[in-house]
Amino acid sequence: MKDREIVFENRDWKKIKELLLEIGNYRYESALENMKLSHHRPLTMKYFFLQATEHCTFLCILYPSGYSARLMKVDEYRNLPKDGWTRREIKYGV
Repeated sequence: MKDREIVFENRDWKKIKELLLEIGNYRYESALENMKLSHHRPLTMKYFFLQATEHCTFLCILYPSGYSARLMKVDEYRNLPKDGWTRREIKYGV
């Protein structure tokens, strides 16, 4: 298991909203159900962000408690932002 990972994050809520519309309600609800988060829906757009690893891009949710979840892979959608990505290091097991 790796102890750290370099990712790029994006919080362009306008683009994320467009992406959610492209994903559609059925796929979004299915992803929440698969992650056992259907009773913990984000209340506002400020809790959504995108996270790109070296392998793929995820739609993520950050909860007020600090817990974050990679909800679904979104590489195949066209409404991914091109600008506004910031580099971040995630440390595991610390």
